[in-house]
Amino acid sequence: MGAAGSATTLNGLLTRTSGALALVSGRSLNDIDLIFAPEQFPAVGGHGAEMRISTDSEAVATHAPPMDKELKRRLAAIARLSPGILLEDKAIRWRFTTGWPRMRRRRFTRRYR
Repeated sequence: MGAAGSATTLNGLLTRTSGALALVSGRSLNDIDLIFAPEQFPAVGGHGAEMRISTDSEAVATHAPPMDKELKRRLAAIARLSPGILLEDKAIRWRFTTGWPRMRRRRFTRRYR
């Protein structure tokens, strides 16, 4: 199903749920709107930094304050513990690395899916 078909389905859900529908994405609201143009849906974008609470409301952008330098320094020290830990301005992430035994990865994935 393409974006046009998805927009039709989402419009149906929006109507059937009396507006209790929102798209949630790490993408910006602008990107979400481009995907479903000309439709606009209630949405949260940019990992929570932007939101539009209804189809007829304006988007509201919030900006988190910059990360505290001392906290960032401490998180960077943690990230150096493993190549699978990535420090970004918006988050600290852990990813599987090839150094993990295959069986352990499978067990972890099954358990936390």
